[in-house]
Amino acid sequence: MTTIIQDLRFGLRLLGRSPGFTAVAIITLALGIGANTAIFSLVNAVLLRNLPVRDPGKLVLFADDPGESMSFNGPTPGEPLSIPSGQWTLFSYPVYRDLRDHSQLFEGICAFQTPEDGLTVRMEGLTRGAAVQVAQGKLVSGNFFSVLGVNTLLGRTLMPADDRPGAAPVAVVSFNYWQSKLGGNPAVVGQTVDVDGVPMTLVGVAPRGFFGERVEKDSADFWMPLSLRPRLTLTVMPEATSLLTDPNAYWLDLIGRLKPGVTRQQANAAVDVGFRQYLTAWAGSRLTASERQQIQHAYISLAPGGRGLSKMRFEYAEPLDILLAVVALVLLIACGNVANLLLSRATARQKEMAMRLALGATRGRLVRQVLAESVLLAAFGGVLGALLAFWGVSVLVSLVAAEVPLNVKPDLAVFAFTVAVSVIAVILSGLAPALKSTRVELIPALKSGSTASPNPHPLPLSQRERGDHGVVGEGWRCVLDKSRRPARTAGLRYPNLGKSLVVFQIAISLLLLIGAGLLVRTLVNLEDQNLGFNPEHVLLVSVDPELVGYKTKQLPALYREIVERIRALPAVRSASIGGTSPMSGSEGGTDVSAEGQPRPRGKNHAQLVPVGPQYFATEGMRIVAGRAISSQDTAASPSVAVVNQAFARQFLPKESPLGRRFSLGSSFQPPTFEIVGVVKDAKYGSTRSAAEPAFFLSAYQPITGGGSMFAYVSEIEIRAAGNPAGVTAEVRRAIHEVDSNLPITDVTTLTKQVNDSLGQQRAISELTSFFGLLGLVLACVGLYGVMAYNVARRTKEIGIRMALGAQHGAVLWMVLRESLLLIAVGIAIGVPVALAASRLIASQLYGLKASDPATIAVAVFVMAGVGLLAGFLPARRAARVNPMVALRYE
Repeated sequence: MTTIIQDLRFGLRLLGRSPGFTAVAIITLALGIGANTAIFSLVNAVLLRNLPVRDPGKLVLFADDPGESMSFNGPTPGEPLSIPSGQWTLFSYPVYRDLRDHSQLFEGICAFQTPEDGLTVRMEGLTRGAAVQVAQGKLVSGNFFSVLGVNTLLGRTLMPADDRPGAAPVAVVSFNYWQSKLGGNPAVVGQTVDVDGVPMTLVGVAPRGFFGERVEKDSADFWMPLSLRPRLTLTVMPEATSLLTDPNAYWLDLIGRLKPGVTRQQANAAVDVGFRQYLTAWAGSRLTASERQQIQHAYISLAPGGRGLSKMRFEYAEPLDILLAVVALVLLIACGNVANLLLSRATARQKEMAMRLALGATRGRLVRQVLAESVLLAAFGGVLGALLAFWGVSVLVSLVAAEVPLNVKPDLAVFAFTVAVSVIAVILSGLAPALKSTRVELIPALKSGSTASPNPHPLPLSQRERGDHGVVGEGWRCVLDKSRRPARTAGLRYPNLGKSLVVFQIAISLLLLIGAGLLVRTLVNLEDQNLGFNPEHVLLVSVDPELVGYKTKQLPALYREIVERIRALPAVRSASIGGTSPMSGSEGGTDVSAEGQPRPRGKNHAQLVPVGPQYFATEGMRIVAGRAISSQDTAASPSVAVVNQAFARQFLPKESPLGRRFSLGSSFQPPTFEIVGVVKDAKYGSTRSAAEPAFFLSAYQPITGGGSMFAYVSEIEIRAAGNPAGVTAEVRRAIHEVDSNLPITDVTTLTKQVNDSLGQQRAISELTSFFGLLGLVLACVGLYGVMAYNVARRTKEIGIRMALGAQHGAVLWMVLRESLLLIAVGIAIGVPVALAASRLIASQLYGLKASDPATIAVAVFVMAGVGLLAGFLPARRAARVNPMVALRYE
């Protein structure tokens, strides 16, 4: 330990004597370590961090899949039990109760609705400002908090008694909502609020940092018992179905807590047995051979639940893995630069090393001392990198997941990762220079200067090598006299190792450039594609009539009056209403059956969008056959529909859809809708996937079977003559002239909505481009450093050449040729490596292949151009060497 401390002290003194070298090395390592730490902090928050609950390792998910918000697997809800074959990812309430009551290997099993629902909240006397607010609510079983192992900050949690039919309505409020909407007032516990028309007592406040079983964009503000489902007017579920009794309505996710000593595999085997027994008992005497086979193939797959159930893990896993690989390559380039710096420093110290060896120091002792300097550089670089990461991770979150309440504060995992990266940096950047610096032959090293040229004895050039116009071909070479050459050069063969590191850096940098180019071109392709609608000049205004007590029968008159007032505005070209708009992230669908057509196997689902007159013109969607929804399509007229081309291909593939009829549900039965028009396909969900089957119904006609699910059309679409933001104030005024109490919950533009849907792709493209350029700069700095060092080593040789008649251009080309050779070798290695590695990001690409030749060509051109500039600067310096100064150089 004493010698280690001595080595560190000596290393500090040596680094202090070379502040320029020290600063460059520390900053280079800090960039590499900081980039890795920042990306890992985001990875840790999204993919690795456990829920803030008791003993998260004991939690298991009943399906490690976010699933859908609801699924009906029976022909019609309420019919006898339908048995899906394969893995179950969502569960009905009766299935949950059976698993909860008969699973002996669990401390408890809780259920919760996915996803959160919009709530209307009135809190007079508790808040300042508007009396009506919009919040996110989640229905959970009464044992939700006890199974997760979470206590409240104030009050109490929900209890099983709260989840019994007829129990007094209660709720637990989130910490964020308590702080932002309730002013952090402790007196709210025990107060009654109005939630969707139900008086509800707030019994507790959740602890800070707890967002439920998942971390998502719209995390829960209220947790309420599942038994309240029939009393709440949540719009995600149809009111016609009692979700607490229907065995065919699968709408719940489950999490369980294992008993001590029970493994996940044991619990999974027991759950599968009990689950199949339940299905068999439910089917009873009517069980057929086919159903029995389905039961045997139905299973539950338990997954680790400590990190919760989060859709973000599925959406961000691959992009974050790509970023982590990118910054790892940046670290390799940074370590290569520092290794080159240490090699040049070791070359300058070879006489010192020879002296130490001559005085009795062992080679291991010298290696340890040189490594101590690398340890110090990595330690300082790690500290500075951690500070950069602390700042950079907030930028990353704002780019990648700005609206998600992520906890990116450093924890033990981030600290351990930073230490591990710093250790790797020590090994990669310091080990080779440390070993090389001690390979010194004593006598030649003690005789030579520390900066001796490898060609210390140049001879006059032959007549063949001399010419009146300078260097020709391979002429004007400085040849050593073998009789006067030392037995061995005193010290390191640094140029070979240094140049190898530069080649490696160029190859890795080219790999980063090609990857960044592919992702940038993907973003361009996504932005430039034909989405099937025109987002320009469209303003989207969301209102919620339900908040102020409007009933479904009052809605048509309200919507008509609002739209008419908005259309009368001078700057408005058209206006309409819609259940949703393209790329809003909000979709509602149902099963569809077409008249006279067989049910498409596994493909009977279509998106339902209630719309008003002029909806397609306002959204910029083109009718390709028939007509659009018009003002004559009212409750007094026959029910009609407009379908998109994908709907026609899927449900009516061999005939014209116009005039054909279809119904909602898995079997064709009244009420039915007549298809009066076909609209061009438009993307409503993802910009990457093809347009899904969709049908558009008149918002002024009753949609039987959907309850209030589609009755409340929340969005008003306005196409403006110019900038849509310019008509926002007039639109607000027009809406408030109709009803001053009608809440406007959101105002945005369709262009912004499309841009937001590309937010993740844009962030990944920007980050990979940034790190790719950083790698390029570091690689070119390394090339510059090696060539500048070589020029410095060969100053005397260059002076002799110029004294013997070599021209400036010849000297310039001599040095530049060496740079070009390094660049060419790096590119030759980098292109095949990039072709192989780019396949790993093929799933992230759109509209091009991983081997896209244009992208590769541009990356090669950029790499060669910037590398040539880095090599040109030392070459120009060499060409300007004064022969007299060079001949005196030592």
